[in-house]
Amino acid sequence: MKLLGRLFALLLFLFLIPAFAEFKEIISEGTYNMGDGETPTVAESRALLQAKRAAVE
Repeated sequence: MKLLGRLFALLLFLFLIPAFAEFKEIISEGTYNMGDGETPTVAESRALLQAKRAAVE
């Protein structure tokens, strides 16, 4: 009987939780000025980090 109750609760949560989800698309920009000795990969990751910060704010 416990197993049946747990199974019912699990199925209930699996079907109800996605029903309240909402998708939002956020577009943001980030810039970074490369200095001497930095690679483009580092500059790109720092610009991406700045864009993520701006999107959260």
